[in-house]
Amino acid sequence: MAYKHTVKANAINETKIRGNNVNGVLYDIGGNAASNMQFYMTDSVHHFLRGSLYFFTPPESDSLEPVINFVKQDVKVLINSFQWK
Repeated sequence: MAYKHTVKANAINETKIRGNNVNGVLYDIGGNAASNMQFYMTDSVHHFLRGSLYFFTPPESDSLEPVINFVKQDVKVLINSFQWK
């Protein structure tokens, strides 16, 4: 779903997620796209988790950038500490 934002995005960077029986991809979407960040994680057998960042406001990356960067750091902590139960 991350690539549906290519109309407004000026870049989509992918970062592989690996560790703790968790694999996936983190999408960092630049520009004035509706979603600036998306990710999915899976154990490839039983579990799947997908997340995306949306704001209830017109996407203006220059004014939203401080908040986007703050939330991205929280999501990265979530991803790096995630474990299936």
